[in-house]
Amino acid sequence: MEYSFYVGLYFGCSIALLIIGICVIAFLPKHFRVEIIEKLFHIKCIDKTKLILSYFDLEISFLTSRRFRLSLNSQIILIIWIILLLLVDGCIVTVHFHSGNDTCPTQVHDCFIGKKFSIHERIDCQSDEIISNITTDSILCFVWIYSEQDTVDIINQLGICSSVFTLICLAFKLFCKISQKLLGLIFIIGLVIGFGALTVASFIFYLPIAMTTKILLSALTCLLINVIQLFQFTHSLKKMKTMILVFCLF
Repeated sequence: MEYSFYVGLYFGCSIALLIIGICVIAFLPKHFRVEIIEKLFHIKCIDKTKLILSYFDLEISFLTSRRFRLSLNSQIILIIWIILLLLVDGCIVTVHFHSGNDTCPTQVHDCFIGKKFSIHERIDCQSDEIISNITTDSILCFVWIYSEQDTVDIINQLGICSSVFTLICLAFKLFCKISQKLLGLIFIIGLVIGFGALTVASFIFYLPIAMTTKILLSALTCLLINVIQLFQFTHSLKKMKTMILVFCLF
């Protein structure tokens, strides 16, 4: 198969899994979504009837605050999407980078010579053949691993997904807390620029970074952007409440 097929497969699969994540959240009742938010992010619901959440001493209604609701829903969708992508990458088809004394994959695969901005030249890479005997360039291989998966492999991948799930939830809570301080916010903005640039460069300049790492970098970048916009929203809300309070006093 040609490289364009795999590009279309990855992008199409990513969009399809994202739609699945959106559908899962969209069809969940709001009360159930709030319970998930409480358990995942430790954002306490102080009014179960009106669904008012306490976010860093701010009381925000999950029902009436569309931006706050969208932000938290997006975070849950992001987590679902990342977990599904990791399952596909670990159980169905994965991407390997090879060079030098590495050997060609033993599973069913298609390999391409890597070039900046494009990867289009297919290369015949026989199983266990040493890469340096074929080319001096790095190669990218799409490896179909689904046929070799057994119960143990699937359980191991589920374990990896579970660990990533926990880490993303912890990272979101941690960065939300850090963002409340000026230095913390500056640090987060720096991370967004760094991770975003590295993620884009890994796709454009053909950096030998594993697909799982690229997925996690993308997830972390999106998470940090969400944290920044949450800070901006809550900061505006605090200013508005302060202005209302001052106006009432006068």
